[in-house]
Amino acid sequence: MRIVLSIIGAILGLSLATGSRELFGVLLGAAVGLGVAELAALRAKLKELEEEVGALRKSAARQARREAEAPEGTTEATRAAAAAA
Repeated sequence: MRIVLSIIGAILGLSLATGSRELFGVLLGAAVGLGVAELAALRAKLKELEEEVGALRKSAARQARREAEAPEGTTEATRAAAAAA
């Protein structure tokens, strides 16, 4: 993905550059393409992490509810057995 967008950026940079600035256009276009690819990769990773955090929050809330529902006099072993059931 990164390489493809870098190549596309280089081609676009070359097409926009004129005269003796073609190399600069290619390099700048490739850098912009790489930047866009990195941004896309970061957004995908961020979405994955948000989903993970959401799952962890739900899990923590479920565990807190289980502990709150357990009678006060129960032991940790009884709570673990109830949670496993």
